[in-house]
Amino acid sequence: MNKKVVVILVAVLCSAGAVAQDRSENRTYVGIKAGYNYGTAAFGHALQRINIVEGYNPGIHVGLIGINYMEKNIGLQVELNYTQKGWAQLFDNNAPKFVTDLNYIEMPMYMNVYIGRKKTRMYFNLGIYAEYLIGVKASAIPTDTQGYDFYPYDSSRDRKFGYGMIAGGGFYRDFSFGTILIQGAFSYGISNVLDPVTEDSGIPDLSNLITSSVSVAYMIKLAK
Repeated sequence: MNKKVVVILVAVLCSAGAVAQDRSENRTYVGIKAGYNYGTAAFGHALQRINIVEGYNPGIHVGLIGINYMEKNIGLQVELNYTQKGWAQLFDNNAPKFVTDLNYIEMPMYMNVYIGRKKTRMYFNLGIYAEYLIGVKASAIPTDTQGYDFYPYDSSRDRKFGYGMIAGGGFYRDFSFGTILIQGAFSYGISNVLDPVTEDSGIPDLSNLITSSVSVAYMIKLAK
């Protein structure tokens, strides 16, 4: 079911891109962006209860951004980012949390709907993303997990490629020196970051990354 949702979104975005070629109004922006992530993960299992208390793990992202208008109020937005995601597992009695940092190369693709026609525009967007893991960093393994389930990321077992849905919104303004964009986004990983291998392994068969982010971008206009 989740994969069907992704396929539908890809079809919509590709169809929108084809429409763009038939429009006389075509403006393109390219630039750089950076921002802050606030991530966690959701764990579960279809056949048994998973006893994990998830916490948040902050990070950053930085990358390239491109926006192309299809018409006055619709556009495509594509990014290529280095982004830090992950989660924290919490324990009782102020015990140190176990933090997992996952560093990805990520490519989101959105369809944007704009409000406003002058130098300042608000927009909302919905899209998909794909990502590839390039680095993992984790806290020291705790000596006592206090009866909680504990399944750290294992590079030899778990998945490096991921994909999901992303939605957000923001605004941008054209200045004489370029365009400034501010965006908030929320992404949900449809793919699982942990690989349970078998149903009776005890490893969660649902392990979805959830990330909120705030970004600032500087762009220049290539065409009108």
